[in-house]
Amino acid sequence: MFDITHMTYARVAPGAATRRPQLQAVESEVEKFLNDHIASLWRMAAKPDAPPPGVFMDLEAQVLFRHLYLGDDEDFLKSVDLLTKRLVERMNGRTSAGLLLCLRAEAATQRIAGVLKLQVVAPNGATLEELESGEVKLSAITNVLDKPGDLQKGALVAAGLPDGQVLCGDRLTNQAGYFPQAFGIQVFSRPSVGTGVLFDALADCADDLPGKVAPVLHRVERGAPAEVLEALGHLVPELDEDVQSEVLSLMDRASRPVAVIDTSREVTSKILAGDITISGPPRAIDQVRIEGSSTNGWRIVIHTPDEPVRKRH
Repeated sequence: MFDITHMTYARVAPGAATRRPQLQAVESEVEKFLNDHIASLWRMAAKPDAPPPGVFMDLEAQVLFRHLYLGDDEDFLKSVDLLTKRLVERMNGRTSAGLLLCLRAEAATQRIAGVLKLQVVAPNGATLEELESGEVKLSAITNVLDKPGDLQKGALVAAGLPDGQVLCGDRLTNQAGYFPQAFGIQVFSRPSVGTGVLFDALADCADDLPGKVAPVLHRVERGAPAEVLEALGHLVPELDEDVQSEVLSLMDRASRPVAVIDTSREVTSKILAGDITISGPPRAIDQVRIEGSSTNGWRIVIHTPDEPVRKRH
């Protein structure tokens, strides 16, 4: 169990004025609550399909997190102040108010530091204001905040992570993208999602490439996109160095970059047409013909030796 040695909290909302941070006393109920959140983040990060750790793209933000981790009380509070302002500046009318909690924690062989943005999950709009004014203590409202395992927005640095890497968990949605952006953190796709991004890029290069790569994907090791593509190039002649470079370039444009590709994943290709979805192995979907135009409408043609069967679920 971690000993929470430094803790601040502040209400954050779009356009909110920030107050000078102060170190807060840590009650036993709060310490347990925060330890449960920390443990949950580590468990999520250890899952086979968890996103790789994020990386700092902003040196100033990395230094601020380092001060949370190593600095004296003054450095810690200065960093809290700047990090809070950075987050508020990124928030807009689509982002929810919440409680930004900055902390440093120690265990026998481990130290961590970072930020958690907790949402009020109960219908009590005055909770954060009451906490900010001192009317209530943090221990009195933990039951209306994100429960451990439900936290979407957290970023922790730790002794077990290489310098420049930061643990962000795996629940950051696209809508929560402002959180890592505020702190200059690049987050990555899950390895299984990375596999889909790879096949989308292959299809953009050549319609028949997904069908040629899918049967041999499991024969190469899970790894970074460049490594996986190089290994696949030895198995698929069409995937030469020029095509590999083009695929990597297309993957770099993904909304969330890919750091690791899961090569054990079974890949399914899909054709979407209004409310209709046709799915199957890439090689089979490659045989589906799409005819028509936006003016006269579209026709999907499937040639198969097997009699089609309608199924309703």
